[in-house]
Amino acid sequence: MTLQKNRRIEIVIPDAGPLISLARADALDTLLVFKDDVSLVITDFVEFEVTRNRDKHPDAQRICEFLTRYAGIIEIQETSIGKTMKQMVQMRELFEENERFRQMMISNKTEPPPVPKDIGELSIVSFANEMITTPPGIPVLILAEDDFFLHSGAAIPGNAHILSTRAFLETLYELGKIPGANAIWEAIQRERPGVNRDRVDRQAGKINTDWQSAIDSEKARSVEKKTSKQEERLGSETARHTESTKYFIFFTPHS
Repeated sequence: MTLQKNRRIEIVIPDAGPLISLARADALDTLLVFKDDVSLVITDFVEFEVTRNRDKHPDAQRICEFLTRYAGIIEIQETSIGKTMKQMVQMRELFEENERFRQMMISNKTEPPPVPKDIGELSIVSFANEMITTPPGIPVLILAEDDFFLHSGAAIPGNAHILSTRAFLETLYELGKIPGANAIWEAIQRERPGVNRDRVDRQAGKINTDWQSAIDSEKARSVEKKTSKQEERLGSETARHTESTKYFIFFTPHS
């Protein structure tokens, strides 16, 4: 029996969760560690999710600036589901926030349908499936935090390698590619206490996939220079946080 050779991933697709987490830790540049022939793709609906509230949330603004800065490197991929769902979300938000529009629709005995769950995830699945022109298809890496990907194999395309944010950062640290990656993961946990802490690194169902060989050592060193400065800043912030949360107990002598 011939063992199937590992195939290096060719496309990296981050979901909304990892983008938000890395933005919170000011570490979006870690997504740029892959070789030049590896495409970094964000689906249209995920891009919509993580940037549409940039006037309200600093992390959304940070993601927007990151995507603009690396527009020639990061591809925003239109999907069959994305355009329709964006219109549905916008219609629903208008209905909920605009009293005049809401009353007009109610008078016409109509109401926008509720937005389905997991649209961002489904847009990624849609794109990954499109990469299967000839089975088993181009190997893709999905960087995720949602249980939809991490713990549900039913809808996952057979060409998709699943990697959690924790596994991504801890592996970069363990390989010595980005020594500051551990500090980034610690910062994410502070900034997002509810972040999914599962470590998942699961090969594609129908291909033996490998993502570590797709890392560019020179790019990783460049990212490390940025993250080392970030680590110093995060360390000082942690020290200030620890100092500010100390408890002092005073004992009053009994009279």
